[in-house]
Amino acid sequence: MLQTIQDFVLASFSNKSFFYVIDAYNLLFKTRKPSKFSEQSKNDFISLLDNWMGSFGFKGILIFDSNPNHARDYPTKSRLNHLEIAHAPINLEGDLYILEYLSALKNKPQVRLITSDRELSAHAKNLQIKTISCSEFYSHLTELAQKSEAIKNDLKPHRDSKQEIERLEKIFESNSKKL
Repeated sequence: MLQTIQDFVLASFSNKSFFYVIDAYNLLFKTRKPSKFSEQSKNDFISLLDNWMGSFGFKGILIFDSNPNHARDYPTKSRLNHLEIAHAPINLEGDLYILEYLSALKNKPQVRLITSDRELSAHAKNLQIKTISCSEFYSHLTELAQKSEAIKNDLKPHRDSKQEIERLEKIFESNSKKL
């Protein structure tokens, strides 16, 4: 039995078969200052998230509200390397589209909704879909990215200093003369 929300989040991340349905603007605004928001910052955020999802073997969909660039009578979708991007149809709030999307999914126990919207979380719970808050999700992704970067740095070959090379050469020469 999971004891804490942290245990639940960690268990959700350790299982690579989960599919993450992400309330995109909710996550974006929980992790970026609205005053610094722009179309470029949105695209940078999507790219970062796509890279992280791929690095950790996760799959998911970012669902945005409709906007003038993506306003259609039907949802617009595109695919990046590891994430699908969807915009809700015109005249349908993103949250309602998320609920519609969740309702249509078949393997609900393998789905995690990423949102900090309480009402959306309650509806997801009625569908037997578990929710992870945006801050928990982003915090865990950031932690995984930092650990991954630390591991990469530990594995990078390092170059010895000139002094260290000279010291090792003297030891080698000294040992060679003894033989």
